[in-house]
Parts: sequence; C-alpha cells; structure tokens
Amino acid sequence: MARGHLDSPPLTSSPIIVMFRQLWSGRYNERLVEVESVSVSDDYKTVDLKIPTIAPTWTIQVAYKLRDPPGAPFARASQGTIHQLARKR
Repeated sequence: MARGHLDSPPLTSSPIIVMFRQLWSGRYNERLVEVESVSVSDDYKTVDLKIPTIAPTWTIQVAYKLRDPPGAPFARASQGTIHQLARKR
C-alpha cells in the first residue's frame, strides 16, 4: 500500500472523518477524528486510513476528494456504523 500518499493521485486532500450519534434526526456528540496517515494500493482500488482514535459509533461519515483515471477531481462522502473493531494486527 505504499504507492500513494496525500500528494499523489488519486487522493487530492486528506479525508475528513466525523463521528456522531443521531438523536432524533440531529447530530449529537459530533466530533472530528484525526487521520494519521493515508496510503493507496498500487492498483488504486484500496485506500487505507490509519485512525488511532477510531471507536464503535452510531454514525461515521468519511468525506474525501479523489481523482478519476483521467485525472478529473471529484468529491464524495460515505456514512456508516461501526459496531465492532477488528483486533489490532
């Protein structure tokens, strides 16, 4: 996973991670989470984020900016839930 770092395609900036609980459709206990490092696989299909303070949460949002194969930038955000973390490797 050593190919890319934040200045190499396909990433255009550091991802922004927000963890929060949704309480009656509002954001409750919202906090930004630091991304310590980012690496991209040689085939550009996998992005590995090192997040020291990651923990189970009702909602996590990952906002990111990437480049497509021709080099055009685009931005997306993904949301999910972390029920349980895997053991450290």
